[in-house]
Amino acid sequence: MSIPPTRREIRVAATADRTFSLFTDRIGDWWPLGDYAVYGDGTVAFEGKDVVERAGDRATIWAEVTEWHPPRVLRLSWHPGGTVERAADLRVRAH
Repeated sequence: MSIPPTRREIRVAATADRTFSLFTDRIGDWWPLGDYAVYGDGTVAFEGKDVVERAGDRATIWAEVTEWHPPRVLRLSWHPGGTVERAADLRVRAH
């Protein structure tokens, strides 16, 4: 089954460089872990080419980076709590 892409546009009052940096370097500061997490009580961060949630001695990979062109494009194979085979293709880009 094929699902049509979902597209969203969000405008922010910041440069592409600043926005990319805040989105990637500080994902753990703005991501609502209490509502959208595998463990719900840990941290989330980019670790090399992965997005990883950690809680105590537990860890799970949410995504793998498939494209990284700061500050214009970030693309992830997104599967928090799931398998790579069921991943969504998530792309964030600046205009």
